[in-house]
Amino acid sequence: MSARRLALSAAAALALAATACGGAETPAPATDEAYLAVLCAGLERYAEAVETATDADGIAPAVSALLEALRAVGPPLDADAFHEDFLAYLEAAVGDPTRPLAVAPPLPAEGVRARLAGRERAVPECREPTFLSRAGER
Repeated sequence: MSARRLALSAAAALALAATACGGAETPAPATDEAYLAVLCAGLERYAEAVETATDADGIAPAVSALLEALRAVGPPLDADAFHEDFLAYLEAAVGDPTRPLAVAPPLPAEGVRARLAGRERAVPECREPTFLSRAGER
């Protein structure tokens, strides 16, 4: 797996984990496409940071930004558990922003994963397949 794909997968996982944490009011559920737009944009920023940063401190802002972006969007109704798991995954990466390069992200239930993966191509922010798509390739 290329470093860029690994970084994109990690970023996606970081984005989803971001929404699970925090005590703020829960946002209304997003459409699949709106949720994927936030996730993919954050994963892209993470991948760029991994490619250009000279150390973990240079990657950390991308992890934090993904976490905050995911906290601001409500997951599709059937993706709540995944969203919470992914936010926790990202929370763990805040202190160790290279962790997503070594630890696979959580995945939603297979039906939810397949549906979201199938919609990635319709979302302009999803320029690269995410970990949701690659999980179906295994």
